Amino acid sequence: MAWLVATGVYFMISVWLYVILSRWMTGNGVLKFVFCGTIAGLGLMLHQGLSGDLVNLVPSVLLYAFICELFIFFIAFVRSSVSVSLLLLLKDRPQSQREIDRLYADEAMVNERIRKLEMTDFLEKAADSRKLTAKGRALLSGFRMFRRFFRHEGPERTL
Repeated sequence: MAWLVATGVYFMISVWLYVILSRWMTGNGVLKFVFCGTIAGLGLMLHQGLSGDLVNLVPSVLLYAFICELFIFFIAFVRSSVSVSLLLLLKDRPQSQREIDRLYADEAMVNERIRKLEMTDFLEKAADSRKLTAKGRALLSGFRMFRRFFRHEGPERTL
């Protein structure tokens, strides 16, 4: 049972490190948490190893990884959620329906997503078009690998 408590404590340490890092620097929240989660995860493995509880090392690490993945999903959900961004917008001041429609028109939403992909170096502007960067290709390669692993292969979407 101590391994379960240790797993929870090290997850809270990873969140605490993430909060501190987020206040200290801007950037991709998912990458910041991956960094903090890795540091705390290594601490958890060291803790389990030094405590002599090697039997529970694997369950502890697997549970920790699962909880971290849920947290990463939550971060990504909040960053890309139209509902969350609308709530944050309305928190600052009331908006008319016309203002909301203008901000959340299909074209405006697509442009905002493209802007974020460019800011994070997944896309680059080339004349009148956009193209994948090496970082974008690497991410796409990872997605494809996970699709194959989880057997979610379907037809690639092309325009």
